Amino acid sequence: MTDPRPVLMMGWNQDWLTALDEFLPESSVVVIEEPDVYNGKRIAARYSSHRAVREVLLAEYQQSDGFLSTVTQLHAREPVRCVLPSREYSVEAVAQAAEALGLPGAGVCAARVFTDKIDQLAACQRAGIAVPPFAEVTDACGVASFAARGPCVVKPANRQASLGVVILRPGDSPEHAWQECVAADEGPQLARRPLRSRYLVEQYVPGPEYSVEALVVGGEIVFSNVTLKRVLPGRHPVESGHVVPAPADPGVAQLPALMQHLVCAAGFGTGLLHGEWIISDGTPVFVECAARPAGDSIFDLIELVTGVNLYGAAVCALAGEEPLAGQRRSSRAPAAAVRFGIPDGPGIVERVSGVEIAAAMPGVVCVPQVRAVGDEIRSVDSSWSRLTAVIATGSDAAGAEAAATAAVAQIAVTLRPYG
Repeated sequence: MTDPRPVLMMGWNQDWLTALDEFLPESSVVVIEEPDVYNGKRIAARYSSHRAVREVLLAEYQQSDGFLSTVTQLHAREPVRCVLPSREYSVEAVAQAAEALGLPGAGVCAARVFTDKIDQLAACQRAGIAVPPFAEVTDACGVASFAARGPCVVKPANRQASLGVVILRPGDSPEHAWQECVAADEGPQLARRPLRSRYLVEQYVPGPEYSVEALVVGGEIVFSNVTLKRVLPGRHPVESGHVVPAPADPGVAQLPALMQHLVCAAGFGTGLLHGEWIISDGTPVFVECAARPAGDSIFDLIELVTGVNLYGAAVCALAGEEPLAGQRRSSRAPAAAVRFGIPDGPGIVERVSGVEIAAAMPGVVCVPQVRAVGDEIRSVDSSWSRLTAVIATGSDAAGAEAAATAAVAQIAVTLRPYG
């Protein structure tokens, strides 16, 4: 891609920037980041390692329109090619910026739906898409009242990475679950100013979990993929791995059409969607959906299997260009998987070994995540808790998953307890 116009990214996204480094011109990406996040994530020391990044501008965008003047001034100096959503907390701002600049985007109303899980469930309910019974809650009494019906899930409505999600079963304390949910801390991911929070409780739905990654152009899905998700048992459903393609189990074939139904129900325009579903007794039940790239190396798995670089395709789509032209590579694997190493408890990383052994094992493509000595694991209740990751391919989904699981088991991370 040789287009000289700058690409604007709202919020720092390490995975997407690494991908952009491979196909965008040097110094072609401008990132807007919250001052608190910029300092908390020490971005000043990191962005020079990305050849595509020109500069990072500081402005408020999390539940704020303080960024708009910065965006319009940049666009006045040199027209922006497209605006990219990095994480959950920039989705609405990206839609606002795209609308202000006359560029393709999700649409402000749709972006608001896809940043609030209560609004998503309500939209699905109106559209006839199966959802679990749910309610907004504001205190432990509300949780207790709902939990009297049976097992349920307490979660923030506008957070990411499974943060604050607690499964509540008979005999568990609603007060404890509520306190865990509202006290969940994302550290440097959020601006350190008062932000609005909403919480919900929904009926627990048993069954395997899946995600649908979709590229949407003008309200129509032009590319989709179904991923099988692996989730830890227990109170905190932290995702422990992903497999592409998902096996053709009952209900899986319905998921792409249901995603298109959701796109229409929300009035979503152009961009990426990452929807999560549970298939219970063969019936797909909607869980939640984000209007930004999937995390956890899922896009890497998709590229290994389909040859489609969704990062590049999204840049083209959001610039109003043909999204899939030139995005496929010929070399593909039948299946790919990522597996994560999860700690038994919190602590400080003291020693790491076995990375080279894991990287050399059959089927392994790469080891994209290894915690550094000195890193702190404060809790084991969200995606931020994971220690390691291994991506592997195989002749089928089971083979890819087995290769990734065997390799990640070779990496030993020793944690020193706090204190």
